[in-house]
Amino acid sequence: MILNKPKRGSRHQGAASSRRAGAMPWFLLLLFAILIAPGPYARAQVTGQAGGLVVDVQAASPHFPDSVDFTLRVRGHDASRAELNYRLVGEPTTEGIQTEVDPNASDINLRVKLDLTTHYVPPGAQVVYYWTLTNENGDTTTPEKTFVMSDDRYTWQSLTDAQKRVSVHWYDGDKAFGNSLLATASGALDRLEHDLAARLDRPAGIWVYSSQDELLGALPKNIPEWVGGRPFPELALVLAEIAPDDMASREIKRIVPHELSHLVLYQATRNPYNSPPLWMDEGLAVHNQEAHDPAEETSLEETAAAGTLPPLKALSGSFGADTDTAVASYGQSGSVMDFVLNDSRYGPAKFARTVAAFKQGVTYDDALKAGLGITVDELDKEWRQSVPFKIAAPSSVPAQAAPAAPVSNPPADSGIPLRSLFVLVPLAACAILFVTGALVTLVVLLRRRAAI
Repeated sequence: MILNKPKRGSRHQGAASSRRAGAMPWFLLLLFAILIAPGPYARAQVTGQAGGLVVDVQAASPHFPDSVDFTLRVRGHDASRAELNYRLVGEPTTEGIQTEVDPNASDINLRVKLDLTTHYVPPGAQVVYYWTLTNENGDTTTPEKTFVMSDDRYTWQSLTDAQKRVSVHWYDGDKAFGNSLLATASGALDRLEHDLAARLDRPAGIWVYSSQDELLGALPKNIPEWVGGRPFPELALVLAEIAPDDMASREIKRIVPHELSHLVLYQATRNPYNSPPLWMDEGLAVHNQEAHDPAEETSLEETAAAGTLPPLKALSGSFGADTDTAVASYGQSGSVMDFVLNDSRYGPAKFARTVAAFKQGVTYDDALKAGLGITVDELDKEWRQSVPFKIAAPSSVPAQAAPAAPVSNPPADSGIPLRSLFVLVPLAACAILFVTGALVTLVVLLRRRAAI
């Protein structure tokens, strides 16, 4: 994960001498000096090619999935420290890697290796990078440059739709295989635009690997082995495993629409406060598929018959680690979204209003009320009444532990903790000295004015 680095402030070099008459007590002068003193990390911010900086080489060489080599060669700058800064287009944070330089060298030659095993960057991601050079005068940044992370272990073929909404990339299979990928992706985006009244505001890229092992070799190390596709919504990317065999047509229709749904819903609801519940995100993706997994429907009906069907709210954040439970949860979420989009009381127009409400960062219930006019619990109840299979009473569903109630009236403290006195006493003394000094200063000024 890329962490935001705090921006540097400004440092004022030198100290201005005070020419004010000397009636002010020394401790007031000291307090004033403390208040206006710069922070220890402040420094002047200088950007551009200041001080005769000439950039001869600024390059990035990706070696996916292992590393990226960044190089910089500049003249005309006496930097004492350097930092490589980079970010992935679509993410708000910037990462920095510091490196030392020879302060006595007139030419600067730098090389930084980014370890992709600990700082993962998926194939297809756009990476923006620049260098920050620091000396006693402040910071100088080099121009930003951009490269696309490529998996050069394979020879890729690519196609883009006429509307430039999506590109597909594959290395195994003929042109017909690629055309099928693109046609399915275009159709999925058309359906999502109808259901959500939203479209991609950033073109999507789909990178297709032909085996499970090859896909896992392109994903982060902690991904479960059963994953057949992985979306990166903030990057507008999808990595998927689809072999160009007899099952290719079905797998394309199952995986491609599913993963694209995640990208569209993310872009349509993106805000800093809240995101749609998992049952809605995954349910819409299942609904958008042209081919479905029969195991999901079977598992859902078996769970319902056993009386272990969880309430819809329980699927807001996770489907659990158990594979059987997850399969049933996918089936349940897809069935709920089928109900929302197909029932005459609701439909795409009302669901589109729900999606628009989520962009405002509201709660789950508020978003559903804004579009469908009901809460999550009410939707759950209506969906259960609509399904064609029997749902047994939930007597055997394990009760979820209730969250601990907040303490409204904490026990009264018998006194101020001793460690607090070490803070409060000096603060009180400073306050008394400040008030006393101000009064003394006021009296002196009044006496001088009276004497005049």
